[in-house]
Amino acid sequence: MLTTHLLLLSGLAGGWAAQVSAPAQSGTGGRITTPWQLNDVSGQRHDLSQNNPGRARVFVFLTTECPIARSYTPTLNQLFTRFDQGMLSAQGDKRVDFFAVISDPSITYTAAAAHCAEFKMAYPVLFDADGLLAGALRPSHIPEAFVISPAGNLVYRGAIDNTWESVGRRRPRADQQYLAEALKATLAGKAPAVARTTPVGCPVERPGAPERIPGDQSR
Repeated sequence: MLTTHLLLLSGLAGGWAAQVSAPAQSGTGGRITTPWQLNDVSGQRHDLSQNNPGRARVFVFLTTECPIARSYTPTLNQLFTRFDQGMLSAQGDKRVDFFAVISDPSITYTAAAAHCAEFKMAYPVLFDADGLLAGALRPSHIPEAFVISPAGNLVYRGAIDNTWESVGRRRPRADQQYLAEALKATLAGKAPAVARTTPVGCPVERPGAPERIPGDQSR
């Protein structure tokens, strides 16, 4: 379960200058199991226990209030369209399952759904009521992206790209597309050249009791 420390972008650049989206050294390679069924904010149920042959999975942790997470909505919409909807096998099957995840126990299901509608998020946003995915993947900041290979191995974690140099310092344009490059390598059967980066955003912790989605049986 995640609680974000919501950071206003003004006046914080100096205090968080160390949160740079640069390559880090460890934290990937292990097998990840997600034996759960979770609802997204539209009410659709997703069986995360099924590792579909040839299909990679992406989980991007978000929240409703973090300004940096909000700024990535257009980028995530583009990545969803490109990889989830556009990358098909020769047989026409999907090759990527692309999810965002809200695991903050302070955010209600209704608020999460309203936020996703307001920002026109094209991708499914899982409401991680019990912090199951957060506990398995343990993101350190919002937003943070994770790529799991078709074999079930964690092959990338970290920043979506390097748009944000640090909190309060934004580049005019990203020149390192970490998540996209990791997905391209994974779908080609290769290890990503950069397996981990340090995400820039709102730090997270895991106290508190979650709100349940009506009808959710993930426990």
